[in-house]
Amino acid sequence: MSEEERDELAQTERMALDSATAQWNSNDASGAAAGRELELLKLEALEASPIAFLITTRDGTIVWANPAIEAMTGYAPSELAGQTPRLFKSGQHSESFYRELWETILAGRKWQGEMTNRRKDGSLYQEELSITPVRGPHGEFSHFIAAIKDVSARWKAEEALRQAHNELNRAVAEASDRQAESEKLTELVDMIQCCQSREKAFQIVAEVLESIFPACAGALYLINTSHDEAEAMAHWGPGGEINKIFRPDDCWALRRGKVHVAADAKSATRCDHAPHASDSGHICIPLVAHGETLGLLYFEFPADSPGRPAQPWKRLAERAAVVGERLSLALANLQLREELRQQSVRDVLTGLFNRRYMEETLDRELSRAARYNESVAVAICDLDRFKDFNDIFGHDAGDLLLREVAGVMTANVRQSDVVCRLGGEEFVVILPGANLDIAWTRLETIRKQVQSISLNHRNRTLDRVTISSGLAAFPKDGASSEDLLHAADKALYRAKREGRNRVAMPFTSL
Repeated sequence: MSEEERDELAQTERMALDSATAQWNSNDASGAAAGRELELLKLEALEASPIAFLITTRDGTIVWANPAIEAMTGYAPSELAGQTPRLFKSGQHSESFYRELWETILAGRKWQGEMTNRRKDGSLYQEELSITPVRGPHGEFSHFIAAIKDVSARWKAEEALRQAHNELNRAVAEASDRQAESEKLTELVDMIQCCQSREKAFQIVAEVLESIFPACAGALYLINTSHDEAEAMAHWGPGGEINKIFRPDDCWALRRGKVHVAADAKSATRCDHAPHASDSGHICIPLVAHGETLGLLYFEFPADSPGRPAQPWKRLAERAAVVGERLSLALANLQLREELRQQSVRDVLTGLFNRRYMEETLDRELSRAARYNESVAVAICDLDRFKDFNDIFGHDAGDLLLREVAGVMTANVRQSDVVCRLGGEEFVVILPGANLDIAWTRLETIRKQVQSISLNHRNRTLDRVTISSGLAAFPKDGASSEDLLHAADKALYRAKREGRNRVAMPFTSL
């Protein structure tokens, strides 16, 4: 209420107080006719006042009200006579609120404040209320005068302003959150571009997305090259287990090519790959780049509950879709770089590492072995009479045989060992940390399995082949890559001279 409005209310209230006091003192013999006439004029002014007035007894019984009360509350003054202000009670205030009010006025002090009350038609309104105790002819507090002003319009305007302010604050907060998310996504994309391995990239994806969506569990799936499986590369957040592998047809988002939401566990459109034990809703975002579906982003979110905003997935779906777009391009670039890197270090025919990778790896392993005083075994393997095999059965059959031999070799070495194809029918096996005895045992296993290979090509049974290997070890047979390969090559030639289909070592190692 403005200062002018407060002055007007105070002045009108003083008139009511003076008039009421005069009424209680009307039996005083000293009262003059002129004084009574003045009080009548004051009462007439109160009757015409736009401010509502109530006069009650000490126990709260209403004994008088001016006409303005009807415009405010819907009750005529005649209806209020004999009632108490409890008639207007809205239920919007606590008992302690009313207790404090009564304690104030019963102590003879004026009470001022704002209150929400209820009209005759049941609607609520806001009022500014001033209650003043009135002393009777003997000095006791016998009545109360309430001056009431309807401030609903101002309250609504202030409430609208508060809501607008809150909306603005929310908009600013959302903009700030979006900016923070955008910065995190930009950093995520940059870090993915700098990753040397897919595994590290997936670990970073999990950490960043968990920070962006801390209340949600999630997973990143990639579709394999045959497009028949989606495999979880990373997962994060609270909640139960996720399905590590599923068929793309089990996901609505992958089938339809757009974001899919299942609001809760009972949804008829819940994806089959979503954990059945979970009672959460989920969102699936297909990862698409350059017209190719790479995989899927999966998020679980808590279902609607008391105190939680309804449909929390709407904003989440919008944010997750933005993440999916940025992540799709980053993963597509990562995949392309990985393919190019593999092409640069892999043999196209067999999938084994090539000469370039062998040279880099051998130098690295020898440096590490020298630092930690460990051994490294190196073998050069060569298929016996492979030229004759090609001449008899053709190059297609030769390629089939090379792929089969490559499979035998990789199946019989450790994960830390490296199998390479130098070219033609020649292979190199690097065995870090292995001595000659361990290496010889592995090569013997490979030799026996190679001579057992039985292949059919174009309805024709191919001849069996054998393999010869020359074995050398660091540091005994050579301190450098060149020396070690030279020693292994000499051992290979000895194996050939001694009849093939065998593993030989340098004379220095016998």
